[in-house]
Amino acid sequence: MPSINEVIERVNRARPDAIDDETKAAWLLELDGQLYRETILRHQLTSGRGAKGPVAVCPTCGGTEITYDRVMDSNLCPACGWTDLPDYPKAFPEDGDKPLLVEAPYDGLYDLYLMSKVDFYNREADNYNNSALAYNAALDEWRKQYHRRHLPIGGGGLTGLF
Repeated sequence: MPSINEVIERVNRARPDAIDDETKAAWLLELDGQLYRETILRHQLTSGRGAKGPVAVCPTCGGTEITYDRVMDSNLCPACGWTDLPDYPKAFPEDGDKPLLVEAPYDGLYDLYLMSKVDFYNREADNYNNSALAYNAALDEWRKQYHRRHLPIGGGGLTGLF
């Protein structure tokens, strides 16, 4: 999985521009937060059909008061705050080398997102339309792949049908 610094370096090599790295990093942080809220948190974390289940001991502090959220298929240690939910960058430059959420071969969507934002702010309408179309296609492919590998969070069983 690429980091913020890697994506910015790739985009700066492919398409140099006058927008500073801090602005690009802020855009990437915004995108990763959006992907986390709108896609990842709407699915169970388990890939495939088997359930991951609760853990007995916190791997960070060794605590045994682990809470398990059956719906999200995730664990939380109230003592130290450890969770097995995916961790993603939340600040720049502190988290500049921390991996972003989307893994290869779908991580090119970050590059396309930055390029479309740069084109938009540079008022290059034709380039923006092409970049945004390419980004939306890449995002759609990643979401389809994510939906195939992760069960959606259910709203409960059906009741009162018969």
